[in-house]
Amino acid sequence: HLETPLKTFAVTHTQFIMAHLKNMSQCQRLHHLKHLDMTGTLLTCLCMAPLAALLENVAHTLESLQLQGCGITDSQLRVLLPALGQCSQLTWLDLYTNHFSMDALCDLLLHTANLSKMTVERYPAPLESYDEL
Repeated sequence: HLETPLKTFAVTHTQFIMAHLKNMSQCQRLHHLKHLDMTGTLLTCLCMAPLAALLENVAHTLESLQLQGCGITDSQLRVLLPALGQCSQLTWLDLYTNHFSMDALCDLLLHTANLSKMTVERYPAPLESYDEL
């Protein structure tokens, strides 16, 4: 029930359910976001399609996206990649502290390589770089 479009939306360090993501993707007042911060919001078990839809809706305005520490997996990241590749105004992308393989990180870089305004990118070390300990 927002009266004006938001430019910044931050919901951090919380537990999300599918309905939250779905509501965010359908909220018209979020379709002009410049900054989306979901740092520490656990997304591990959720379908990323609604978040991908939101990213598509803000692809022409989004400048920063922070998904640090969300527990995003390879398969979830791959759902987001086409939408991320469309975010032409993106200057800051933070995906640090998630769980990506080397293959998923390579796919991510392929989708974001042509984003000419990007100045800061933070990614986790690939899962293959860790040992059992």
